[in-house]
Amino acid sequence: MKREIKSTAHIGHCAEFLTQNSCVLDIETDSRYWRTSHFNNVRLADTEKEIIWIPEKESDEYDLLITLAESLSQYSHIVTFSGTGFDLPHLRKKYSAYRLSDPLQDKRHDDLFLMLRKYNALLPLSRHRLNDYVSLFKESRVPDDDAQKALFITRILSLTCLTEGRFDVQITDSDFPETDIFKERTRDLPSYGTVLSLLLTPDLPISFRVRCSDGPFELDSDPESGTLLLRIRSDDGSFFMYHSDFENYDYLPGEGCAVHKSLTAYVASDRKAKASRDNCYTRIPCGTLLQGNEKTLKKYTEKTVAYLLGGPS
Repeated sequence: MKREIKSTAHIGHCAEFLTQNSCVLDIETDSRYWRTSHFNNVRLADTEKEIIWIPEKESDEYDLLITLAESLSQYSHIVTFSGTGFDLPHLRKKYSAYRLSDPLQDKRHDDLFLMLRKYNALLPLSRHRLNDYVSLFKESRVPDDDAQKALFITRILSLTCLTEGRFDVQITDSDFPETDIFKERTRDLPSYGTVLSLLLTPDLPISFRVRCSDGPFELDSDPESGTLLLRIRSDDGSFFMYHSDFENYDYLPGEGCAVHKSLTAYVASDRKAKASRDNCYTRIPCGTLLQGNEKTLKKYTEKTVAYLLGGPS
């Protein structure tokens, strides 16, 4: 059995949840059916190195499983990409077939494919395969195997800084280059409409593309500077602030906004309706945001990102 070691130092920034006890696991087999499959290779990568085992004959499989179990003993956290559906079940059946102890049973497991679903609304992707996520990055040195690619894309999880308020925000001037999508969406707006542009500077490096548009909002990124531009359109002198916990709100058609249920208990039933993602908003006068108070801008931005992450209804 061949064994190779590669450095992963060039991958750089990874997600905060990857610690010294974390590793990325990836297996490649010649068949998805565990009874007849053979390993092409097994890869184990952390933030310092990647170990690759390549069986050279059929009898190497038993030795590989034992060696992998020994290597996994130093980790308490395993990360995969789509490992929930293939890698982990396949390995468990192999260990069971050889009557070996399962080294995965006491490990915490995170599947990046599932974790990244939360951010798919912000990412310009039509499909969500590993290589599609890698394509978000414009870097000269891209990893060449799936374990390192999975390690590489964990930086997308740094988008948690947007929902946790870990960013600086300021009103930017209007000469920021407009995107084609935004021009198309605003082509037929009346001339008195207001567009507010907020420049977001997260406290974690963002070197990938983020782009989405929903309702009056558009979010776009500049990978070179690590900033994002949030544009908000207003047609009537106020901005919509959406609330993600819409199950706690009622929508009042007469007022054209949502109100928390604690305040609508005595409102007649024919004057209110259950709020949904699309109508659970309150109105904020344009002047309130245009004054540029950072605390107000940050709260508004967090609410807006939460709305965008919710995806279309």
